[in-house]
This record gives sequence, structure tokens and C-alpha cells, in this order.
Amino acid sequence: MAEETFVLVSLDEGQAQAVASVLTNQKARRILDHISQVKSATETEIAQALAMPLSTVHYNLGILKKSGLADAPEYHYSDKGKEVSHWQAASKYIVIAPKKTEKLGRM
Repeated sequence: MAEETFVLVSLDEGQAQAVASVLTNQKARRILDHISQVKSATETEIAQALAMPLSTVHYNLGILKKSGLADAPEYHYSDKGKEVSHWQAASKYIVIAPKKTEKLGRM
């Protein structure tokens, strides 16, 4: 099945709040802008590139993932054996609908 190229957000769902949180959060927008310009980046690379605390980057990536605007499809293991995620921006359109719909019809 092909990957969806849009995120359908209903105003009745918590995801709408997550998307709104990203759009109003300057740090989340900076992180999203950065990861959209690189192939992928770890939390440490993002923190260094944007001169942000690692905890701030971690928190905001969680918001971006919840909203469907970022994902970490790849990872590697650090020297200490910890999984290190490689973050990417999702190339998707955001569609906000007043109610959840089962199907999208043609106009």
C-alpha cells in the first residue's frame, strides 16, 4: 500500500491540538525547518546545529512525531548500546476537517 501524502486531522481529535501546538511553538518550527533541510539528523546533531538544549529538542521532537510532521524511521546503536534515532520531516500536507470522515470523495 502506498504511503499517504497527507495528514487528515479532525477538530474532534487530540491530533489537532498537537498540530496547533507545533504551529505556535517557535522551537518546534525551528526543529522542523532544520530536519526538512537535511536528509536525517539525530537529536544531538539537531541540538548542536540549533544551539538548543538536548532536552528541548527531545521534547519538541515528541510533539512533532505526535502531530505526524516528523518521524524517525532509521536508527543506529551508540557505543554504549543505546538506540539513536535519525529524524526526518514528513513530506505530507495537513488537512484539517471539522469532523472525522471515513472516505474522501472527489469534487
